[in-house]
Amino acid sequence: RVALSPGKYRITVTRGIEYSHLRQEIEVGIGQTPTVEGTLRRLVDSSGWVSTDYHNHSTPSGDNTCGTDDRIINLAAEHIEFAPTTEHNRLYDWTPHIA
Repeated sequence: RVALSPGKYRITVTRGIEYSHLRQEIEVGIGQTPTVEGTLRRLVDSSGWVSTDYHNHSTPSGDNTCGTDDRIINLAAEHIEFAPTTEHNRLYDWTPHIA
């Protein structure tokens, strides 16, 4: 769940380049809890391949625009299966942020 102030929003749901995306416009009234539903279709069969992103910064790096926990959630949501950290002049381990 995400808390939203009243207003109009364009919601985009993705799961990486192997899947379609979902886009909906919603209007949130005071005290309302809207629901966004849909199906993301798999467009690319990547069996036998690993989805990777080789350029990921943790929060301490200074180059990350979100918290480290949020970065991990984003990588999982985008179906990234291998994502080493790429830090400036330091080593960083995602392990403490993964449940």
